[in-house]
Amino acid sequence: MTVTAYVTVTASSGDVDRIKPAMAAISDAIERVNVVAGDVDYVVKARVDGLSDLKRIAAAIRELDGVESTETYIGMD
Repeated sequence: MTVTAYVTVTASSGDVDRIKPAMAAISDAIERVNVVAGDVDYVVKARVDGLSDLKRIAAAIRELDGVESTETYIGMD
């Protein structure tokens, strides 16, 4: 089962530009890393083969230096 998911990321001040390439390099399953305006700094789009892959990617994003918080959303259609 392929799952499309979105991970929103809030970064520390000054780290927004620095961590974008690091997030994109986590996995080939990451399709896009967009800087966005609003309450969060990034929206990361990933297409994974299952929830265990998504869990691994989300954990890797959270562990990056400069990431303050994340939230993960699973596409329903």
